[in-house]
Amino acid sequence: MSNLRRIGILLNAAGVSSKVFDKLYTNYDLNQIYDGENFWSELGLTFPQQNKLRGLIARDSFIDDELERLENFHARFITMFDPEYPARLRDLKRPPIGLYVLGNADFRRGSVAIVGTRKCDEYGRRNAFTLAAKLSRAGIIVISGGAKGIDTAAHQGALSVDGVTFAVFGTGLDKIYPTGNRALFEKITQKGGALISEYAFGTHGTLWTFPDRNRIVTGLADRIIVVQSPKDGGAMITARDAKDLNREVRVIPGSINEPLNKGTNQLVNEGAKNIPDIDEFVAELVHELCDSDAQLQLGLEEIMPPEPEAPKIPADLSDDEAKIYSLIQIQGNRTLDTLVSESGLDLMTVNSALMMLESLGYVQALGGRYSLGKI
Repeated sequence: MSNLRRIGILLNAAGVSSKVFDKLYTNYDLNQIYDGENFWSELGLTFPQQNKLRGLIARDSFIDDELERLENFHARFITMFDPEYPARLRDLKRPPIGLYVLGNADFRRGSVAIVGTRKCDEYGRRNAFTLAAKLSRAGIIVISGGAKGIDTAAHQGALSVDGVTFAVFGTGLDKIYPTGNRALFEKITQKGGALISEYAFGTHGTLWTFPDRNRIVTGLADRIIVVQSPKDGGAMITARDAKDLNREVRVIPGSINEPLNKGTNQLVNEGAKNIPDIDEFVAELVHELCDSDAQLQLGLEEIMPPEPEAPKIPADLSDDEAKIYSLIQIQGNRTLDTLVSESGLDLMTVNSALMMLESLGYVQALGGRYSLGKI
């Protein structure tokens, strides 16, 4: 392992910016990073960064321990000065100092990011799966964030046709999140894809690491597709990052009456193009991002996602309560009117069922919308 990578691992864990790393690499001997606070101030490190760096250096074995973890995980750390480092990331305002990569990652191939809400409905899940499968079969890499909902459907769609997909983590590679996607992540690497993170081993997800990783999802992709997102969804951050990079954002439009689509539809209003036909869109991207041989592999027959897992229903519920609970568990964030429409039950029955589910702690209401309780 070169000294460049050792210092890259150290500064990355300290949260130092790529600009500082570039300044150190270009103008100084890398080992001067150990010279202390006067030199750190000269480089432009903030006080929090200096404190973090001081603590890491005090742990004499930190870098060696991190290298050992890389070896045990069969992963690698790519610095921003390595030939493997994805050139697209250099367009970011804050390129990562380096990336932890587990699996195969050819960053030169054409790629598309598919993103959206964790609480997607069947319409969003089906479109994400089908779109990813058709893009993958055409030889285009599918990139997403590994989260529940749209991200998971996109990864599954790519894998369903033995395609290549990258999952970008908001945690260290050793902190699987969501834990229920462990088998999915293993399959991604087995099928020639990769798990990617800018975070050191042992890093847990926080309120800021997940939104922050979205810029890497954006930076790695040639195109960004938002399948389904409410107005305050994380996918909206990804879409706006893409606009800052002058990368095309496309969306799959949805019902104007469904809150899950309000962010997606807002992006159309702001100038993003919609995707009225998946097959035509895939054919268009194949022409732009792939060689002529890839176009011959494009099949346009219908690709269907697997049925979602049957919801687990508490044994103490009546048939009507179980029906309402099932709808909330599958889709979440439902209004009273929506539940009446989807269940086929009358208003009084649905209202009574919701009151019972709330009293049992199975369901909670917030702002007129119902989601699963904390039990």
